[in-house]
Amino acid sequence: MNDKILKAADIAVICGVPEKEVKKISKDFSALVPSRELGRVKLYEEKAAGIIKEISDLSKTGFSREDILKSLGSKPSSKSTKEKVSGKIRKNPSLKKTGETTAQKNMSGKDEKQPAGRKSPASLTGNKKEKSESDIYGALDYKISKLSGKIEKIENEIAENHKKTEKDIEDLRCTISQLSEKLSVTSEWTDYFEKTLDEYRQSQDALRKDLSEWTEYTQTELEYLRLPVWKRKNKRTEK
Repeated sequence: MNDKILKAADIAVICGVPEKEVKKISKDFSALVPSRELGRVKLYEEKAAGIIKEISDLSKTGFSREDILKSLGSKPSSKSTKEKVSGKIRKNPSLKKTGETTAQKNMSGKDEKQPAGRKSPASLTGNKKEKSESDIYGALDYKISKLSGKIEKIENEIAENHKKTEKDIEDLRCTISQLSEKLSVTSEWTDYFEKTLDEYRQSQDALRKDLSEWTEYTQTELEYLRLPVWKRKNKRTEK
């Protein structure tokens, strides 16, 4: 079963170490940290998290790079098979010559069975399958990371639009409130003018009535004054 593929950000969360420090440790101790690059993205094996955490702790206690390499080099659990073999060869150079001789013999033996430069179908299929699965996981992880970034950007835009909409709604409420106040004042003024007009109409009706009565009285008096003196006397007698 393949190890889980991790990115620098994932290791930073697991180990509680800044992502920048994770990348620096990976660069300075590339021989100890199992990783590979997929385009511009650097991917790590799951065990790399424990190695980086241990290197970070040793660095904080004052260990130098050589001390850390020496310290971790003595721990078989933190080294791959390739690193173990490389360490043995460094300690005993004669192993390198022995290995080269064995490799040459194996190669000469293979030449008799199959053409040079050609690997067996089983090894090609296994390596291709392992590489293909790792590349698929890495590519999927990279795509998920990009999609997460896009989703986060869309969510931020939605939040900003929501805030803007809320502000517009609040502005509309204030405008409606102001218009309502103005309408209320206008309504009060309208009622006042209607009342004033009613009072004016009543006063005009009363004045018209008084004028009519005075006009009638004046006409009666004028007719009386136009009569001769003897007729006026008779009218007075009749009254």
